[in-house]
Amino acid sequence: MVGSFILSLLIILGAVRFFVRAVKALRALRRPGVSLAFGLAAPAALAVGFWLGIAHEYRTGDSFRLQGAPVPLVVFHLEGEDWVDFVKPLGLTYVCAAANVLFSLWVLSFLCSIVCGRLIKRQSAGPESGRDPVV
Repeated sequence: MVGSFILSLLIILGAVRFFVRAVKALRALRRPGVSLAFGLAAPAALAVGFWLGIAHEYRTGDSFRLQGAPVPLVVFHLEGEDWVDFVKPLGLTYVCAAANVLFSLWVLSFLCSIVCGRLIKRQSAGPESGRDPVV
């Protein structure tokens, strides 16, 4: 359980860090279309994170199921004819659920910061370097 808590905190902190980094990169890029695309993709990423991280159940075998990813919230194991569930304590479940939802935002923000960084480098290079500026 300690491992789940530490992993969840790392995911949450990483998501916040890369989200702030992506917003700063978008502000430096000064392209309203890219900012609008990120603004529309962020809530969609949170919705996908909710569905995959909390509401979806993953079957990993005939006798084993998980609910939530990348940090499992509930683990189910088939014993005889009954499914036995192993649930984390409520406080830890909330932290893990937040990490699962924010994981998709972390991935989106990470990709956005990489793309914006490359676009900013192309803009700063300009036509004097022999490269075509980004249109």
